[in-house]
Amino acid sequence: MKKIFFLTFILILTSNIHAETKLSSHKNVFPFKYSPTPALELTLTKKDNVIKVTYPEGNTEEITTLETKNWNGNYNITQDLNFDGYVDLGLWVSVNPRGLNESYDIILWDENTRKLKKVANIINPEIESNFLIENIIDTSSICPNEDFLCAHSNRYRWKNDSLVIHSTLIPEKNNHTTIKFYKNERIVKTVTVPNKQIKTKIEKWDLAN
Repeated sequence: MKKIFFLTFILILTSNIHAETKLSSHKNVFPFKYSPTPALELTLTKKDNVIKVTYPEGNTEEITTLETKNWNGNYNITQDLNFDGYVDLGLWVSVNPRGLNESYDIILWDENTRKLKKVANIINPEIESNFLIENIIDTSSICPNEDFLCAHSNRYRWKNDSLVIHSTLIPEKNNHTTIKFYKNERIVKTVTVPNKQIKTKIEKWDLAN
């Protein structure tokens, strides 16, 4: 059973089974074909824990490895993850013992080199506006005044194909959330606001910074 709680931007899942991000698709189970552009088709395959891509010219290269080599049912992501107009990959590589925090290697399509490149690893990724969001579920504690596990949400923006952390959202008591804002990967401001003010607070921060 899955139990989902939306705190404006935060996805919180509680389950003892394999949980999937909303970005993943049952169509993307190895082997599968993937098109970074409409005119180009690549083939993704897995043998044991090694994932390889085959390009149209026939050349094959290893792009990542799984921590659990015998896990065959993982769904992968084919989405434009860095908002450049090309379809990228999120490849499932591991899951924690409770099946809640799933790690995906973020692999971008580089139109200049016409190849894939691994740039990051994100837990339970989601997309919202121009953010790539990482939802890390706290398996050790229960949400304040609730009966399910909480997640804190790291929100990233892209800069030169690298992820730069923008903010972290942490659920608090009485329908409030703490927001930590970053500059140069350091926390520069922390505020706690009612949940209904989260979006407004983030928009004001972006306008001022």
